[in-house]
Amino acid sequence: MLGFLLAGCGAPTPTIYVVSSDMHTIRAYTSAGVQTGPTITVATQIQGIAVDSSGKIYVAGFDNTVTTYTAAGARTTPTITGLHGPMGVVVDPGGKIYVANLDDNAVTTYAPDGTPTTPTITGVMNPMGLALDGTGKIYVADFVDSTITAYSSAGVKSTPAITGLNSPGAFAVDAKGNIYVADGPLEAYNADGTQTPALTPPKVSDAVAVAIDGTGKIYVISSPKFDPSTLTTYNADGTPSTPTIAALPGRITYKIDKSTNGTSTPSIAVH
Repeated sequence: MLGFLLAGCGAPTPTIYVVSSDMHTIRAYTSAGVQTGPTITVATQIQGIAVDSSGKIYVAGFDNTVTTYTAAGARTTPTITGLHGPMGVVVDPGGKIYVANLDDNAVTTYAPDGTPTTPTITGVMNPMGLALDGTGKIYVADFVDSTITAYSSAGVKSTPAITGLNSPGAFAVDAKGNIYVADGPLEAYNADGTQTPALTPPKVSDAVAVAIDGTGKIYVISSPKFDPSTLTTYNADGTPSTPTIAALPGRITYKIDKSTNGTSTPSIAVH
């Protein structure tokens, strides 16, 4: 998953989970930006994370698996194996798990117990990021074609389709269907796919990740070339909010090599 993924459940005092730049450690922060437990260490390189409504943490790994952890950091079920370069992972309110498989150009879906189910979305070129909206639409970031495309809950191509992006991967969709893309600068689009600067928080550049929680707060990780990465938070109207987490461990970068299908970048999830 490029940048970070936020799976918000609308908790009044959310916990923010950040994958460190070593790609093996997940750290938790309070809604005030203070580091808290647990710290989860994963043997394989982490490609993306999500959190479900119960607080379970799902980790897409370089070892072609999605593994699951409790909020306390203990391994739990399900474990999904046999994937093909999993990058993005999201979980819907019913516990259905969606995985973007970079290497076979498909999005696969699993029941809460990890067994395969529908839909399977094929024909996307190097899917990197996933998001769901409140109606069940599935949004897929197509890295090679530089697009974000929406699909119905049945996996049928729908609207909107956003084109002309810069190798997108990190993006988020709010409850109204507005789409925020970390494409260098942070860009916002209406539910119909038209760009709307009015929704974009001011002065956000070098954005490598964006996500939205269940209350509509916008979380952005910025990573200037020579400075540590910082997480900043905005209200739904773009005005500044809290927390701000400065100097995240390591420098979070946006590194993708199209010729080799690239390397992942750190992720974030909020519960």
